[in-house]
Amino acid sequence: MMSIARYRAIDLLRHERSAPILVPELPERAESADESKEESASWMPTAGLLERCLALLNDQQRSCLELAYVGGNSHEDISRLTGNPLGTVKSWIRRGLQSLRKCLES
Repeated sequence: MMSIARYRAIDLLRHERSAPILVPELPERAESADESKEESASWMPTAGLLERCLALLNDQQRSCLELAYVGGNSHEDISRLTGNPLGTVKSWIRRGLQSLRKCLES
């Protein structure tokens, strides 16, 4: 019984450690959003271009890319979070990155 309890506890700890961590969006004040856009535009001239290119993606591609690159989640984590098959998530991310590349290069 001791061994069963021990290994079950280890399994639970490993499962908690591998759980994806979502980065919550912080509400921004209107004036700070304007200031941050002005500041980012001064050092990153393509910020507006990136926003326009992201707007061209469909909702699934955009949300998967945000979960992967902003949230730092793996493809498996995104699959579990969205409830979609792993292959579908990988395809959405790949197609989204290809679309972003095309848009940014033009």
